[in-house]
Amino acid sequence: VESAGNAAGFCLTGCFHSGLPLEKYFLKQAAAFHFGLQGDGLDGPALQELQVISIQKHVLFVNRLRGIELENDQLDFDDIFRYADENRDKSLQTVIRSSRAELHMIFGEWEEALDMVQKVGDVRAANIGMYAGVRATFVMALVYLKAAQTSTGAEGVTLKKQAIQEMNVIRAWVRKANVNLVHNLYLLEAELAVLEGKNGQAESNYGHAIDDAARMGFLQDLALTHELASQFYESIGDAAKKDLHTSSSIKYYSEWGAVAKVDQMKRKCHLLQSL
Repeated sequence: VESAGNAAGFCLTGCFHSGLPLEKYFLKQAAAFHFGLQGDGLDGPALQELQVISIQKHVLFVNRLRGIELENDQLDFDDIFRYADENRDKSLQTVIRSSRAELHMIFGEWEEALDMVQKVGDVRAANIGMYAGVRATFVMALVYLKAAQTSTGAEGVTLKKQAIQEMNVIRAWVRKANVNLVHNLYLLEAELAVLEGKNGQAESNYGHAIDDAARMGFLQDLALTHELASQFYESIGDAAKKDLHTSSSIKYYSEWGAVAKVDQMKRKCHLLQSL
C-alpha cells in the first residue's frame, strides 16, 4: 500500500503542476487519497509522510480552488502542520507553507503570501529532486516582486534583492534548457520591469509569458499571467487591454476549474462596474 500510495502521489503531483483541469485531476486525486488512507490516518502504516505531502496537500489545494468545503473528518493544512511540528519535521513544515503561499498568490492575497514566504525556509532542500521545489522558487520570486512594488525605502530594496536572488536560480535553470520554466521567467521579468518602471519591457515580457504558457499548456500560469497583465494595463490607464486580459484570465481559470477564483474575479468585476 505504501509503495502504491507513493507512486500515486508522484503521479498526481505531476498532473497538478502540469496544469491539467482540476475537475478530472480532483476525481483521480480523491480516489488515490481514499486508497492511501484506508482508515489508518496520519499514524497508520498505509499513509506515510510522503503521501501526506503529495496527496493530502493537493486535496486541500484543489478544494480551495474549487470552493469545496472540507468534510468534518478530513485533514486540513493546520492538521498536517501540527503533525510536522510534533514530529519535528522541518521539511514538511516548509512544504506546507510553500503550498499555502501559492494559494494566497493565486487569490491575490499578497500580504498573506509574503508572510508564508518569509517563514517558509529552504524550499529546494525540502523538495530535493522534485518539481515542488522549483514551483516554490517561482512563487517566492513573484511574491517578493509584488511586495516590492508596494514598498518603499530599505524594505523595498530588500524585497527586490530577495526576488532577484530567487529569479537568478530560475534563470540558471532556464539556461540549462528547462523548457517548463521559460514562461515563469518571462512573467517574473515582466513584474521586475513593472517594479523598475520599464513599461515597454513589461508589456513585451507579459506577451512572451502568455505565448509560452499557452504553447506548453500550463492553464494555471496562463490564467495568472493574463490576470497580472490586466492589473498592469489598469495601472497605466489602458482600459481596453485591461478588460481583454481580465476576460482571458477568467476564461483560463474556468478551463482549469478554479471555480472559487473565477467567482472572486467576477465579483471584483461586478463591483468595479457598479462604481
